[in-house]
Amino acid sequence: MMPALVFLNFLLASIHIYVSHGIPHTSMNLRANQNLLLHKKEPDICKPSNATDETLWIAMPAWNETNALKTCIESISAQVNTGFQNIHIVVFEDYSVDMLTKSQKDAFEKDPKLQFSFLSNEGPEKHGSAYGKWKLFEYIREHAKPYEYTLIVDGDDQVAHIDTIGYIYKRLKESKAWFAWGRHNGKYSEQCKPLQWPKMRLSSSKSIRNAIWSFCHPRMFRSHLLHSLSMSEFQRDNGEWLQKATDRPFIFKFMEMAGQDRIEYIGDQRALYNYTFDSRNGLKVFKKEVIQGDKELVNHRPSAPRPKDVIHVISCVYDRQNTKEFFEKLASSVLPKNHEMKIHICNNNAGRQKELTRTAAEVSQKAKDPNKLSIDIVDMKKNHGGYSRFLLAKQLMEKEFLEYVIMIDDDQYVHPDTIADIYSKREPQTYKAWFGKTWRKHDRDYWSAFPSIISRPWIRSFLRWDVTRYQYGGTGMSIIDANIFLFKLLYDLDEKYGRLEDMWLSHIVNIQGWKISRLFLYFDEYAKEADSGQYPTLKELKNEFFAKVNYFQCGTGNKVSDITEGIWAKQVYALYFILLVLFLFGSRHCSKKRHRFKGLKKN
Repeated sequence: MMPALVFLNFLLASIHIYVSHGIPHTSMNLRANQNLLLHKKEPDICKPSNATDETLWIAMPAWNETNALKTCIESISAQVNTGFQNIHIVVFEDYSVDMLTKSQKDAFEKDPKLQFSFLSNEGPEKHGSAYGKWKLFEYIREHAKPYEYTLIVDGDDQVAHIDTIGYIYKRLKESKAWFAWGRHNGKYSEQCKPLQWPKMRLSSSKSIRNAIWSFCHPRMFRSHLLHSLSMSEFQRDNGEWLQKATDRPFIFKFMEMAGQDRIEYIGDQRALYNYTFDSRNGLKVFKKEVIQGDKELVNHRPSAPRPKDVIHVISCVYDRQNTKEFFEKLASSVLPKNHEMKIHICNNNAGRQKELTRTAAEVSQKAKDPNKLSIDIVDMKKNHGGYSRFLLAKQLMEKEFLEYVIMIDDDQYVHPDTIADIYSKREPQTYKAWFGKTWRKHDRDYWSAFPSIISRPWIRSFLRWDVTRYQYGGTGMSIIDANIFLFKLLYDLDEKYGRLEDMWLSHIVNIQGWKISRLFLYFDEYAKEADSGQYPTLKELKNEFFAKVNYFQCGTGNKVSDITEGIWAKQVYALYFILLVLFLFGSRHCSKKRHRFKGLKKN
C-alpha cells in the first residue's frame, strides 16, 4: 500500500505544480488585490524585536600599556547594532609599571553601552598571559549563562570596524557555532584560513593539534565550554605557567569538543580585528627554545573527547490519565550513539507533583539504558497550558546548555525512532513542525487554511509533499532553535490569548525572519484524545488573534509558494480527494479478498 500511496502523492503533486505555474489565473481582480496587499506597509505587529537578555562577554588580557587599552575599549564602545543586549568587558591586568588608576577605571565605567569588571595581579611579579587568561576564564564561567558567547580581545589590539560585533553576532546565530575564529589585519594575517581538513571530523586520526596553524584573531566560543577547563592546562608539567602558546589549550580543547559541525571560520568575507605586533610581543620577548617548548607541550597533550549530544524534550501535562504510557513511549526511544535524552515535564497541576515524580522514577528505572535518559518533573505552580513550555525552556537555559528543543503534546506517542528522527532534522533559526498551516493572501479565516491537509499522523506524511513550508506551526511534534526562547517579545503575550501560544510562537518566528518548515513524521495518538479538540471553545478567539498577528503575513521567513486560487486548483484538489478515497477503499477491499482467498486455500 505504501509504495502506491507514494506514487499517488507524487502524481498529484506534479499536477498541482503544473496547474499552479502552467495555467493562467482566472481571477485578475483577486490577483490585483493581492498585489496591493504585498506593497502595503506592514503594521507595527510585524516589526522584529532583537531584545534579549543576552550578554557578550569580552575577555581582555592587558599589560603595561594603558593608552593602547583605552584605544582598544574605544573600538568596542564605537560598535553599532551589535545584536547583543549587553557587552561586558572583563579586563585582567598583569603586574606592570603602567596599570589603570581608579579614576581611569571610573571613566570607563561611565560608558552607558558597556559593563566592566576589572581583575589584576598586584605583583610584585608578573605571571604572564596564560595566568591572565585563566583568571579571566575563571571569572566569566562563574557569571556567564551557558548559551552566551565569550570573545577574546587583547588589550593592545582593536576590533576592525564599527559593525564588527554585529557581523559576528549574525554569523554565530546563523551557524550556532561552539567555537569560531576570524581573520585579522597585520602580521601573520596570511595564516588565517578555515580548517586544514574541511571534510574530516576532528575526532579522526588527523588531530587538530597537528593541523597547520590558521586560527587567527578574533576567537569566540560558547561560555559553557569554560567549565571543561582546568588550571593545569595553562601550566607546564612542573606547575609553572606557560609563557607562549597560551591560546592553544582552550582553542584545541574547544574545537575538539565542538566537532567539525559546530566550528566556524568567519574571516571569509573580511578582516575583523587589528592585530598589534611590537617589541612587547611574546615572539620577540622569549627565547626560541621557550616558544617551541611550550608549543610542543600543548600540541602533544591528549585530545579532548566530544561530549554527548543532549536531546532536550519538553512536554506539559495536566489531568490526562495516560501519563505513564506517555512516559514509557518516550523512554523506549532508540538514540544515536553518544546521545542522551533529557525529558522536562512542565506539570500544570500542582496536585499531581508527587504522583508524576514517582511515575517518572519508575519509568526511568525500567528504561533500556537508564544512563541515557532522565525525566524531570517541574511544578509550574499554575496552569499556563502549552505556554508553560516556553517558560520552562527559558528557565532551563539559565542553568544548562540547550541548543534545540523538541516539543511534544502528552497525547502524542512516539515510535522508538521518532525522537532521533526529529533531532536529525534540526536547523539553526528554524522551527520545524509536523502540523502546520498556510493561507492565501486574501484569507481572513484561521480555519480556512489552504491547502487543507488531513491531520491524522498515520496518513498526513503521505500527503502533499510539495508543501514543505508553513506560516503557522503547531508545537506538538516540533523542534526549534532554542535561541527563540531568548527573545523578550515571546513572553509579552496578553493573558487573554494565553492558550494560543503556538500561534504567538509562529508569529515571533516569522517576524524574526526565521523559517517554519514541515516535518514528515510517523507517530501514534492517545486513542481517547484522538477526536477531541479545541475548535468549539477557541474558534472565535483564534480568528481574532489571527487578525491581530496580521494573518501570518509578517516577516520574510513565511513567504510560502504562491498557491493558485482559481477554479483549476479547486478541481485538482477535488480530484486528489476522490482518488485518495477510492484508492484507500480499493486497498481495503483487495486486502479483504486476499484474506478470504487465503482462508479458502487453507480449507
